[in-house]
Amino acid sequence: KLKEAASFGQPITEYDPGSRGYKDFVNLARELMGHRPADIEPVVTETLSRPAELVQRAKQLAQLTNFQFGKNAVSFNADAPLDQKFDLRTTQQKIDAFYGIRFIDGDVHFAAKFAEARRVQVAGDFNGWSSVSTPLTSPEPGRWIARLPLQAGRYKYRFVVDGVWTNDPHNPATETNEFGELNNVVEVA
Repeated sequence: KLKEAASFGQPITEYDPGSRGYKDFVNLARELMGHRPADIEPVVTETLSRPAELVQRAKQLAQLTNFQFGKNAVSFNADAPLDQKFDLRTTQQKIDAFYGIRFIDGDVHFAAKFAEARRVQVAGDFNGWSSVSTPLTSPEPGRWIARLPLQAGRYKYRFVVDGVWTNDPHNPATETNEFGELNNVVEVA
């Protein structure tokens, strides 16, 4: 499988993450980082139906992923309907679902991750670009949120993190301002 992956120009982690080569690669990486090797369920040699084989392979992949990326990195529920067995979103998709701009109950929710921040505010044309009037709260370390009741319209904003004007890293909608920097943009319907 390692040679096949190389011939297709792909890393083994993408080409066949269920292969023995992948397991060996993960164990080598874990050993180099000073961790214990990952043990996966042994491959059953009896003939399985195709669905049972897929379920077994999924369990093995989930176990490997948990060893590689931490507990519950991949959610797997064999009893759930097929479309709900796995949470196959990428890490970036999970982050995007957790942080960024959300519209809930007519309000705009700002959520961002600033791990080392002590104070975060949002400043924009909705509050006269005040760097102190709209603080975000931190319900858990590094996670900052604010809920604003904004009317329909297009708004520009930036975060002020410990006194430093910063873009929202979770909102790709931007436009250049008069200072040659970027403002984030949110459109409220």
